[in-house]
Amino acid sequence: MEEVTDKLETLILMALDANHEQTTATGITRRVKANGGVQELFDQGVLLAFDDMHPASAYTFDMADKERIFTTTTDYLITHPADVLGDEAEVVVLDGETLKWRGYRRLRRAPKGVACLGRATHWYEMHFRFVTGSGAGEYYKRVVPIDRNGKPLLATVQGNSVCNPRLEGEMLVICASVIEDAHRANTMLAAVKDATEIKFPVPLDDYKEVFSERDGPMNGARRKAIVHWVARHLRHSTRGNEFAVKKHTRGVQEFTIDGLRIRLTPNA
Repeated sequence: MEEVTDKLETLILMALDANHEQTTATGITRRVKANGGVQELFDQGVLLAFDDMHPASAYTFDMADKERIFTTTTDYLITHPADVLGDEAEVVVLDGETLKWRGYRRLRRAPKGVACLGRATHWYEMHFRFVTGSGAGEYYKRVVPIDRNGKPLLATVQGNSVCNPRLEGEMLVICASVIEDAHRANTMLAAVKDATEIKFPVPLDDYKEVFSERDGPMNGARRKAIVHWVARHLRHSTRGNEFAVKKHTRGVQEFTIDGLRIRLTPNA
């Protein structure tokens, strides 16, 4: 569990950095030398009039199973990406010493001035923040239109690309895949909350070991049992009647480890 808590603490602290103003706002992304002078390169996200979005409650990868594979194509999603993302969704990952966070917000209609190639049935704001180990980072905005089959479409504003299906489109699908995976069967969804919340799946075969160092709550001198599934079974009443008890959960769902508040929710 020590490795998992270390990663969680790092994710939470760096997510806080992503909320601070040292991340470069959407606008000038960098300056480069060109033709003997300096040219300023602007991020096309300045053309999208979206309110800023900050890390609040984000999904991340399964920390107990490092061999899981996620998809970049909707062919391997169980359902439409919009059904996975809902009205708002976030995904965060730690790539080496860099935190990468993406947030999505559903739009009711196409943003003003944005055109897409194809017929979109859903539109999403896409917010991207990355933060380095030093606390510095950048912030970009994009938009992702999706058709009725779940395919991301090419989108432009004033001739500038704001959605490339091979870039922003594939990232939306990967994020939807991470969220779908977090709700897969035979796992517990763990939510670790501090200033921000991080959510990730833990397989039923591993979760008791992963959270074995939890700090109570106590039942006398012993810790109360962690949440677990109770199989369907028969029960006999005091009058000798027999009745079936449906499969259900029992045990403590909320506890702390090293000061981190954790809640486990059994996935159906």
